[in-house]
Amino acid sequence: MALWTTNERYQKGSPPLSPLFPSHPLAMGWPSSVLPALVLVCSWNAVTAGSLRPEEPRDLQGNVGASPLCLSEYFQEHGYIEVGPGVKYFFMFIKSYFFPESDPTVIWQQGESGLSGLTSFLTTNGPCTLNTSTGTTTFRNSLNWNQAFNVLWIDEPAGVGFSTGTTVTDVPTRAAYMSGSSSQQSQIYCALYRRNFTINFFKKFSQYNHRVYFFGSSQAGLVIPKVAKSIYEYNEGKSRLKKINLVGIALINALVSMRMQYASLPKMAYDSPPAPRRITEEHVEFRYDKMNLEALKCVNFATLCNQGQAEADCDRASEACQDSTIYSLPKEVSINMYDLRQVCQNQEPDYCRPYAQVETFLNRADVKQSMGVDPKFVYKRYNPKVDKDLRSDASYYADSYEILGSMMDNNGLKVGYLFNSSLSGLP
Repeated sequence: MALWTTNERYQKGSPPLSPLFPSHPLAMGWPSSVLPALVLVCSWNAVTAGSLRPEEPRDLQGNVGASPLCLSEYFQEHGYIEVGPGVKYFFMFIKSYFFPESDPTVIWQQGESGLSGLTSFLTTNGPCTLNTSTGTTTFRNSLNWNQAFNVLWIDEPAGVGFSTGTTVTDVPTRAAYMSGSSSQQSQIYCALYRRNFTINFFKKFSQYNHRVYFFGSSQAGLVIPKVAKSIYEYNEGKSRLKKINLVGIALINALVSMRMQYASLPKMAYDSPPAPRRITEEHVEFRYDKMNLEALKCVNFATLCNQGQAEADCDRASEACQDSTIYSLPKEVSINMYDLRQVCQNQEPDYCRPYAQVETFLNRADVKQSMGVDPKFVYKRYNPKVDKDLRSDASYYADSYEILGSMMDNNGLKVGYLFNSSLSGLP
């Protein structure tokens, strides 16, 4: 198997994640104890798949279909899955173009907490990319993952995207955790309810329950290990036909330790070649020193939050950790936090990502109707209150990489970790 870097894959014109291979962890400052968890998650010759890919996906009758998206409705499954009392998560499931009932199934975990999974569907790894110049049409994404996988995108938790039900604010999870109950249940919407979704989804679509992977980036690194652990706990004692066939996970530039990773973020903005310096010399004392101070507070309060379980410490950690990143740079300098080379046009509020256009597109009546959503339902790409509550939860600051090593040793879970941090200002 060829071992390609991210840039080499793009130069070769290969789709993302083919092959997926992690950078050397020691070069990134990781302790040697993490090494066993950083292995290849899966191998798929998507280059070959791409050469076989038809010019345009069609159904069995050769029709393109009348969907507002760029591909036939034949490839789409969408709707709601109940995950708890009165709580339903909306999903978009796109089948593999070739062999959907034998190809692997990838469940995508949205990175930023409080952000709809459909934003990635229309801007990153979905089969259709939103035309941002018009905001009204979609076009084929030549690097989409459905050339090799069935892929599932989810709006979570309730109050985000098209999902409905009790929001995280109204669930007595934080109070229960602060009083000393199990930390594995603290982010119930991000772990327990995601597990429930996975179980109920495969009860409905059992033909796709084979070679299941969880993929995610950024903050998904804190959630996916907990979900995987709860899936394995669910599988204990189940017959083969009733188990979730989870075989691996892939974390892409993901956050797995607030304490280790956030300490280095100020330096990323100041001096991290080949990315350009985003803190100028005249602002070093004011910006760089302040970010370093906030990073130190972030690490300290995150440790206190996780150990002492005091809600005030968790709130302070949330604020300090935000201020230690390029979020704290002047808003008139609108930089893509995931690619420090890129300065956004028109000071876009979402840091170069066309999420506002996504929200407009998904609130169109014809689009909602095609997805089986009530036309009167208002789609919200981002819920700041949900985001704040999740960031103030103690388990948000707990290291997750140790869970990965344990599951590899005890369950045979395959784990891939792909770094791209030389150009990114955030994990």
